[in-house]
Amino acid sequence: MTTTHKQIRRFALILLNILFVSLFLFRSDALAQCGPMDVVFVVDDTGSMSGALNSIKSDLTSILNNIETASKNDYRLALVTFKNDVTIRENFSDNNRASIAAKILALTADGGGAIPEASDEALNTVVNALSANGRNQNIDFTPNFRPRTFKLIILITDAVPGGFDDKYTPGIDDKHAHDVAVQAAANGIKISAIYVPTFASDTALIKPIMQDYANTTAGFYIETAQDGSGTAAAIKSVIAGCGSTATVPVSVPTFPTDDKAGSVLFYNIYTSDSAAPQLENTLISITNTDENKAVTVRVFFVDGETGNVADSFFCILPTRHINLYAADYDPGIKGYAIAVAVDNTGCPINFNRLIGGEVVKFKSGHQAALNAISFAAVAQTPVVCDPLDYSATMYFDGISYDFSPRVLSVDNIPSSLDGNQTMLVVNRFGGDLTKTAPIGIIGNMSAVLFNDVEKPINVLLAGGTSQQRNILRDGYPRSLPAFTKIIASGHTGWLRFISADGNSVVGAALSLNSKTNQNGGHNLRQLAMMDRASFLISITPPGFTCQ
Repeated sequence: MTTTHKQIRRFALILLNILFVSLFLFRSDALAQCGPMDVVFVVDDTGSMSGALNSIKSDLTSILNNIETASKNDYRLALVTFKNDVTIRENFSDNNRASIAAKILALTADGGGAIPEASDEALNTVVNALSANGRNQNIDFTPNFRPRTFKLIILITDAVPGGFDDKYTPGIDDKHAHDVAVQAAANGIKISAIYVPTFASDTALIKPIMQDYANTTAGFYIETAQDGSGTAAAIKSVIAGCGSTATVPVSVPTFPTDDKAGSVLFYNIYTSDSAAPQLENTLISITNTDENKAVTVRVFFVDGETGNVADSFFCILPTRHINLYAADYDPGIKGYAIAVAVDNTGCPINFNRLIGGEVVKFKSGHQAALNAISFAAVAQTPVVCDPLDYSATMYFDGISYDFSPRVLSVDNIPSSLDGNQTMLVVNRFGGDLTKTAPIGIIGNMSAVLFNDVEKPINVLLAGGTSQQRNILRDGYPRSLPAFTKIIASGHTGWLRFISADGNSVVGAALSLNSKTNQNGGHNLRQLAMMDRASFLISITPPGFTCQ
């Protein structure tokens, strides 16, 4: 076989393996998922809405199937109807598909009086979780939306908002409707407004109000046919978009990279020798690229052996950067670092303006300049911090922050018989950063080692610590035949691995040739992502105001 044919086959094998992993972790059903969802149907059930209700009932099974799929079966549903009053027919409860279906199928379109209906007050009930006390409302709306979910209200009506008095007054009722939408937006609740134009002559009056509900909260505005047909399809469109025009569903995955700005920066390796920092040290840099805003950054230093965590806060002014030497901040420790943008209370924030890098040098001669891996905040408020709680969870799930990697690869591994020393660094991504316990171990990693004649060998990478640092050689990874038999002198190979314990992993490879003294390094390739990884973080004020 010619070298050209070998290269073609090797390239094809790589593509097939990447495709296999991609199909495994990003199946078509997974791509449609949004994550945990709380969905409230706020439905006008007056006499003119029979066509819309029939549309919903006829396709209700499909609607509920879509919610189950989109939420990964983590959902709560509620049903509120309105005429000139508000009727709570079902409050939130976990995975309540059966009960909500029965309530929706039992709805009938009747009554209503004059055209204005209490859509604004129905929304007010849901957005603010109001009790029935003193209101034209049957029972309390409780519990409220969960803190970290897609919060969706699907409003379906054909009428202008009229409060409880069955009258529409321009400048009063439309303003009240807008005020409720503003309150929803402030609480991360998206209102998708489905307008049924049964009263076509009133469209010019009703439509702008419905559009304002959606525009103010970044929800969807959808108009059905005059007879209400298409209402079910409209609901399914809202669910497919995770309820918001401003969010990126999992169907458009958001991946971390080392060539973009983000709100969380991950530094794969730092080291220092406190006795000889000129021989072994690491320079970590963090840059605020925003031209107007200062930012507080909390940097966590994780001991790769013990998993113990230390941290410090820094204020970075607009367009400024800071340099941190490991010998000054965490002398004598080898591990990895995480920089998180936080507010003045210590709560993580969306500040996708951070970039970073590091220069790491070992006494062994391994030396490399590596960019920090950047994780962008996807949600406008990626973490909800309770002022009465002392900790919060940062989710890397494509909803709050970018996904995190699970499958990594090291490409173009040269033979150790030719003087090459490839240092493989693998880190656990996720765990406890509160310092009340070690962050956690990587866990064993299932790997496949390929040589350049396309021969795969299954191997196991041990992961009993938070960080693994090893030279690829005979004995690591343990393999049959030995490493130097798989990648012989003058040959190269590559390695693909995945956490066998379901943890997220990131890493880097540092190269050194003892014969030529050439060195360098790069972050590992990310072949597939986790559904969700997380860090538990303590909510601690930085002790200064950054401005």
